[in-house]
Amino acid sequence: ERSIIVDKRKKRKRTILLGFIFVFLFGVIWVILSLNYEAYREKTKAEKLNRKLVNVAEKLVNNSEDKKFGKVEIYKFIIDEFKISKDKKVLGLVQLAYARIGNEFYNKNKDIEALNFYLKSIELDSKLESHTYSDIYYSVGNIYFNNMEYKKAIIFFEKLIKFFPNEHELYTSLYNKLGMSYLLLGVKNYNLSISADIFEKAIASFEQVIPEWDNSYDINNLYNAYLIQSEIYSCQKLYNKEIEMYKKAIVINPKNYGIYYNMGNSYTHKKEYDKAIEAYQKAIEINPKYDGTYVNLFEVQLTKNQPFDQLLEAKYKKLFQNQKETFIHYEMLKIFQDIANGKDSKIESWKQKYHGIKLDWNFDILHEWIDGFKEGEIKARLVEALGVFENHR
Repeated sequence: ERSIIVDKRKKRKRTILLGFIFVFLFGVIWVILSLNYEAYREKTKAEKLNRKLVNVAEKLVNNSEDKKFGKVEIYKFIIDEFKISKDKKVLGLVQLAYARIGNEFYNKNKDIEALNFYLKSIELDSKLESHTYSDIYYSVGNIYFNNMEYKKAIIFFEKLIKFFPNEHELYTSLYNKLGMSYLLLGVKNYNLSISADIFEKAIASFEQVIPEWDNSYDINNLYNAYLIQSEIYSCQKLYNKEIEMYKKAIVINPKNYGIYYNMGNSYTHKKEYDKAIEAYQKAIEINPKYDGTYVNLFEVQLTKNQPFDQLLEAKYKKLFQNQKETFIHYEMLKIFQDIANGKDSKIESWKQKYHGIKLDWNFDILHEWIDGFKEGEIKARLVEALGVFENHR
């Protein structure tokens, strides 16, 4: 009896185990079949959606001039119907719909509305990793640029370059706009080190344009970027970089005397006086009517213990001897020159002549020049004269 009971128990356990195995296998099969069915339903649904899209596209073509059935309404219908789809092809058409609505608003100068649809199109573009419509990135960058949001403009212009490197038809304006974004961002930024970095990027962008496009607008932007960057380097006392910018600017416009004048100042700060003299002389050759170039040239020649250029000195006197506001500088330098040569200084007559006339001058170079003299009467007289001129200022 005991063995019979044990056998019955074993049979019952076996039956239960087989039941569990059957249920488990049935469940697995059911899940697999369900997944396949869901996939089949999704595929069927996508095919239906695609057929609807074809119909919509046909309506778009056939009714493009129909006022009752405008393009925007069609694109909005595509978005409303298919934006929740998981089919990449369908979502690609939704992305196109967003982009085309954006274009409709953009062409009507409705930037805010256009931006809203463009950004949704770009969001899908990132999701699909398709990078299909380069014009969207350009348009968004352009909207931000026109609204003076230069950081955002730079982001989208640079994405366009990254995602669509072979679409050169846009680049004639793209690099220019990117350069201008950096340029204007730098102008708004009061931190010199940050601005310098920004302007370097602006120049790099503009220089991408010049080799391929002979466009005066682009060249002028590059030229202005060189000049602004040179001013930043000057404030940072990075004179080598400043001079490099001037040399590049001269290639574009060799007739700007101001570039040579500023270059002369840079060489003077570097104590490369011969190069400074050449730059000042070139500036005078281009524009002989700017007084500042003459007196800067004379100061450099004074600190090199050279006589003033006789021809240029005569030209300066002829042009400016009746203009006390500029002639005050020349006669100050002549007094220093006379003292250095052991002559009478005539400093008292200078003080009377220019009483009430402002002496706007940086005396750093003259200080260094005087410090180079040996102790003695001449140096003492130079120091005394320097004190008079500094106090007059």
